[in-house]
Formats: sequence, C-alpha cells, structure tokens
Amino acid sequence: MKRVVKAKKVVKPKSFWTQLSSPLYVFMLLVMTFGMSTVGRAAETIKKSIKSKKKNLKATYAQLLASKAMAYFHPLWVSESGKDLPPAAPGLEQILTDAENRIENEFDVPASLRGRVGFWFDVYARFTSQYRIVHDKDNPEIIYGYMDFRPLYRSMPGRMARARAYQMEQRILKELKERVSEAMGVTTPADPRLTPEETQGIKDLLAKNGIRSPEEAARPIRRIRAQSGQKDAFLKGLHRSKKLIPEIEALFKEKGLPVALARLPFVESSYNPAAYSKVGAMGMWQFMPETAKLFAPRATKREWVDPIKQSKSAVKMFSILKGKFADWGLAVTSYNSGAGRVQRIAETYGAHDIQGLLKLPIERGKLGFAGTNFYCEFLAAVLVEGYQDKVFTTSEMQLARLNLSRKIQSLFDMKSSKDAVVPIGVVTPTKAIPLNKVARDKQQVVKKVKRSTSSLAARSNKPNGRSLRAHNKKKSYANGYSQKGGNRQASYRARSSA
Repeated sequence: MKRVVKAKKVVKPKSFWTQLSSPLYVFMLLVMTFGMSTVGRAAETIKKSIKSKKKNLKATYAQLLASKAMAYFHPLWVSESGKDLPPAAPGLEQILTDAENRIENEFDVPASLRGRVGFWFDVYARFTSQYRIVHDKDNPEIIYGYMDFRPLYRSMPGRMARARAYQMEQRILKELKERVSEAMGVTTPADPRLTPEETQGIKDLLAKNGIRSPEEAARPIRRIRAQSGQKDAFLKGLHRSKKLIPEIEALFKEKGLPVALARLPFVESSYNPAAYSKVGAMGMWQFMPETAKLFAPRATKREWVDPIKQSKSAVKMFSILKGKFADWGLAVTSYNSGAGRVQRIAETYGAHDIQGLLKLPIERGKLGFAGTNFYCEFLAAVLVEGYQDKVFTTSEMQLARLNLSRKIQSLFDMKSSKDAVVPIGVVTPTKAIPLNKVARDKQQVVKKVKRSTSSLAARSNKPNGRSLRAHNKKKSYANGYSQKGGNRQASYRARSSA
C-alpha cells in the first residue's frame, strides 16, 4: 500500500495594501505622519527664528560699523563740527577774481563757475589725501561735510590705512544717504536714527540749494559722492615743476599760446613724468598710446615720457584745438575728453562755450564727471600755482621739498604761521614719533640708521624736544653738506666735530 504524502501549503506574504488595511498599521501611519509634520513645522519655525536673528545681528553689526565710521565724518549741518579741519585759504574771493592780475585774461574765472572752481581750489590747496569732501556729483559746490582719516594714518601703515579709509568712506556714504533720505521724507524707517535738530539741519542745508520736497531730494541723494584731497600731491608737483615750467612756458609762448597752459600737468599728473594711469595714459601730460603715435611715431616709450618732448607735443595739440574751438574752455575740455566728442556735444545741444556745456546734466553719452569738471580743475590749479605764496605756508613748502611720506607729514604741525620757518634738513615734530612704526611705511624716505647715527635723529637744545633729520634719497640737506655735491664722509666728520 502506497503512502500518500500531502504537499505543504505555501503561505504567501501579505502585500503592502493588505497590511495597510490593518487598523494597527493605519494607526501607526497616522502617528508617524503627525509626528513628522510636527517636527517639520518645528524645524521650519527654528529655521525662520535663526534667519531672523541672523538678520537682526547683521543689521546691528552694520549699525555699529556705521556709527564707528560716522565718527570720522564732520557734517556741515552741525555747528560745532569740523573745528579741527584745515582753515580755508585767506582771501579766497580775491584769489578767485584774480585781484592782483597774476593770471592771463583768457583764463579769468566766470562768475557762474566760481563755486565749482572754489571747490577744486580747496581740493588742491586745503585738504590732503587724508581728507574726503562729501559733495553733490552734478554740483560740487553743494557740500554735505568732510571725512577726516588722519587718526587712521597715524595708527597703522600707509597701505593698510588707505584700505581701511576706503572701507570707512563707503560706509559713511551709505549711512549719509540713508540719513538724508530719512530727513527729507524719501524713506520712513521703522526705527528713526535722526534727532529733530539733525533733521532740521539737513533740511536747511538742502533748502539753501533749492531742494525742499522729497521728490526734489530723490536724485540729489543718489548723486552724493566723496572727493579725496590732493594738497600733498600738489605740493610735490610744485617742487617738481620749478625747473620745468620756465622751459615749457617758452614753448607755448613761441607758438603764441597762453603760458598758463603749462599748468595743466598739475591736473593730469602733479608734474610726475613717470605717471601711468589705469587706462594706459602715460607721462606728465598723460597722452594715450594712440595719440603718442600720431605726434611721435618712432619714439620709444622711454623717449616719449620725456617731459620736454611731451610738452612739445602738447603745444602742437593745443595749436590744433585752438583752431577748432573759439572758447578756451572747450579747447581745454577737449584735451581730456577728445575734440570730436566735445564738438559733437556742443553742436547737438547748442553749447558755444564752457558755461553752456556745464549746464548740461551729466548723463549717458555726455562728458561725465571727469570731463565736466576738467576745465574748472585746470582753473583752480592755475590759481593755486599763481598764488602759492598766499596759499601755502613756508613749512608746508619745505616739507614737500623734503619729500616726506604722508604719515610723517601728519605728525608735524601743518597749521604754523607763514613766518615759522623750518630749517631744511632738520624738522621739529610737535609730538613724539615712534620710529619703529614710521620705518614700516615703504614710501617714506626717513630710514633707520645703519652706517651713521647722524642721518636720522639728533638731540635738540630743548630739554624735552627731539629733532628728526630727514635724509633725501638723492641729496642730503643736512648742515655742512653741499647740495651740489661733496664728500659725505668729510661732511659727516665736520658735523660730528661741531
């Protein structure tokens, strides 16, 4: 009898949907969904909270930086602000009108341009590169205040100070635009930052220039910019130009052109033959390479940057420009912006002289800020050079001759009277100078003593005073050493024995 073996029944696993139909699985799925959604909402809330706190911290930090930067700003609407700023040149109105007839009649300052020329006069004669003038871009005579970065230059090396000053400058401009917008009602912040006195001061300042409503203030706020002072660069230019100006004037006089045009390199390069711009202009007259090839096609780069050769080319160019323009203002402007461009704009808008050209708004396709102000910069440079004996003190001229760095110059009293003569070679600072910090500035010419102690510092006769002997790279103006040459060792022995 055969044995019958029954086959085992194969149990198939339940499908997902079969399990889902179970009440237990449904309950667990609901709990997991609720838990996940709750956790998701909680995470989203935490994320929003962190983002909000981060934003608030950024705003608080920005306000802290802005308040720290505003410590360097001296607004004009505050009566007591700016007491430490350099004083304006004495008799500025007489200088602008050329009361002593030191300037040629072709370059008399028109009454409508005196405000703009006076602005650039302060840039060249009043403020050094450690200052910024905050003004309106279209109307430079509208001034909001001044930035004074001298504390930065006294506390850190020159390159670091310039970088920090640029950062502070951008923060001040941003903060200033926000404050003016708040005062004029252009914006309404939730947390006002101005006091009623500051608001009224800003309104009064703008009202003097015909800006009273929020609509009128919207565009001027966007035009706020800062201009660096150039007094230190101009003083160095004066020292460089002493031997060059007579020869360059003779070149212009030979062609029947005004000799005042020889002052144009003050605007272009501060009379620096080695100047080289970002766009490729080079030399004292800042000729572009394309223009240089027209006047001297065979000249090498070294030959072309020669001051006299460039000046001869400049004389030729001004002879051509004078034939194209009847107004010297347009001719000088075309030197910077191009004759074709100036001629096209003058014909399009009917500007027959420089005053008509300056009335045009600064827009795309026109001259822009640099071209619009070039002629006024030139007039200011001519006046500063012509009245340098009334503008600069003797100490300032001598410090420029010594070619000291900005940090060294900031340590001396630049507000001394004209009668206070500082001997060439030995300069008395107004306070103690940390020589180890001064030596870090690469541009300064006062170096640490290596071979002789007399080349840097010497005790003065005053019990608490010190004298700093400035040593020039090429010549030594110390006592007992001839400027024309001589034996350095003999001069040193003579000074030591004395």
